[in-house]
Amino acid sequence: MIRLSDVKVRLQYRWRVRQRLMVLQFARLHGPTAAARRFGVTTRTIRRWRARWREGGWAHSEVES
Repeated sequence: MIRLSDVKVRLQYRWRVRQRLMVLQFARLHGPTAAARRFGVTTRTIRRWRARWREGGWAHSEVES
C-alpha cells in the first residue's frame, strides 16, 4: 500500500490524500464499482485518481486494479 510518508504533501491536504489512498486501495482489492458504492464517489472519479497516481510515478503496482 502507498504510504502518505512516501509522498510529499502539504499538511492541509494530508487528510484528503489519505482518504483517496484508502479508496484506491479498496478499489484495487474489490474493483472501482464496489469502491464507488462504498465511498460515495463515481467510478470515473476513482479512475481519475488512479491515473493521477500512475502519472506521478508512485508505486504503480500498489494502485493498479
